[in-house]
Parts: sequence; structure tokens; C-alpha cells
Amino acid sequence: FSSSWSPTPDSDLGGQANITLTDALSGVVQVLSRDDPNGNFKPDVEWANLKYDFTSDFALRVGRILLPTFQRSEVQNVGYALPWVRIPIEINYTDTATHSDGIDALYRVKTGPVTQNLQVQFGSTRENLPGVEFTSIRANAVVISDTLQFGNSSVQLVYQTYEHTGLPSVRIRLVGAGFTYDPGAWFLTADSNYTQDTYFGDFFAWYVSGGVRLGSFTPYSVFSGTRAPSAGTSGLRSLGDEHTLAAGVRWDFAKNLDTKLQLQQVTIDSLDD
Repeated sequence: FSSSWSPTPDSDLGGQANITLTDALSGVVQVLSRDDPNGNFKPDVEWANLKYDFTSDFALRVGRILLPTFQRSEVQNVGYALPWVRIPIEINYTDTATHSDGIDALYRVKTGPVTQNLQVQFGSTRENLPGVEFTSIRANAVVISDTLQFGNSSVQLVYQTYEHTGLPSVRIRLVGAGFTYDPGAWFLTADSNYTQDTYFGDFFAWYVSGGVRLGSFTPYSVFSGTRAPSAGTSGLRSLGDEHTLAAGVRWDFAKNLDTKLQLQQVTIDSLDD
């Protein structure tokens, strides 16, 4: 903690182009510039894919596609689309990959009042895996996601696996589940994932959040945390447990514009020494 202010962590500059080639064929390109682990704002391509709609319920996409790791993955860098200032850091901490280069299938199934949006994705991504240098390297990715919608409720289930077959051989598996209920006047949302990493160990991350919409103001609170029950083959006893308590208010002061004030306290419960 310091007394200085910094706009760096939450400053994004992005651009997106949506292209319609035919009634069935479309494309999207999204470029984002934000502070990265190297401490610079080098632009990165987040989306770059072509989509073909075989029917109104079945489509294929080829190219760079965002990973559906948690409920708000697609809008994690779009502040207006989030009820808070940012996605709780703990849910982001368990997975360093954000997108994959490959192909995915999207299929929508309607069963009475329930709608399922199924997604199966095959490709490659960059994960923080140990190698000759401790850096991000390419890994094969398989993703299965199912989002169920029923009235004002939605549930997301996701399974992701990343595998690097070089030396050392590493496999990462992630299982996630999220829930949101939003009748309009208020909202309740929760998300979680469990990651098994043969090198870094296991991680469990979660958050619960609720808010009430009072005209143009929405006060909210967030409780989130992460636990590292095992350390894998890294030799570390634990990479640390922490939890965060946050409270804030969102003000929609004009059409398509909002501002938020959020205060939070992060507590490190344990840390390997």
C-alpha cells in the first residue's frame, strides 16, 4: 500500500471491428492495449476470427477466440459491462491464459423454458509453464463450456485443459461453475474455479457479489478469495491464500456512461516463506 495514485491497472485502450461478409459469414477483430506483466502497454490481438452460421442455433468460429474461463470473460476488459471496477483478482489469478488460436463450435439448445449455449473449443494458448526459462510457452487447449439460462437466472459450467508435451511435460486442468440472478432491481452473482497444475499445484478461487439498483446508483459488495491446497512439483509449500472484501457504488450518470468508486481490503492469509 502506498499513498500514491496510479491509473495504470485499470486503463485500457481498445478497438473492435465487426465485419459482415455474407448473411452467414462474419468476422471480428479486437485489439487491446493495457498494462502487461512486462510493464508496458504493447497492443495485443484479443479477438481475430471468422464465424459461419450454419443455422440460427449452430455456428463455427476459426481464429483467435477468447476463453470462457469465467462468466464475464468476454467483457472482462469492458468496464461499462461490469457491475464493479474490475473482475475480482482471485478468479483471474488461477489461469493466465486469456484466448486460444484454433476452432470452436457453438450450439444452442432450447428445452422448454431453459436455453443452453454449448461451446467446444480446440486450439493452442499461452500459459505460464516451466521451461528452460520461466516464461509463457505454447500449450494445447481443449475447452468445453455450457451456459444455461432460465428466466432471470443463468448458470455457467466450464472445463478447460492445457497440455505442454515438451520438457518438462505439464498438464493443467480447470473446472469452473458460476451463477447469476438478475431480476433488474438487484443482482446476485457468484463464480468459482478449481485449477489442477502438475507444477504449480492446485488452486481454488471464488467470489460472491450482490448489489441493489436505486435509480442511477447501484451500491454493491464483493467477497472473494483463493486457496492453494497443494504446491505440485515446484517445491514450494504454498503459493499463498488470500481473501478480499470490497464495497462500491456505480453511478450511471448518462446514457452508456458510468463511473464507479470502489474500496477494498486484500488480506494475505498465508504465504510460503
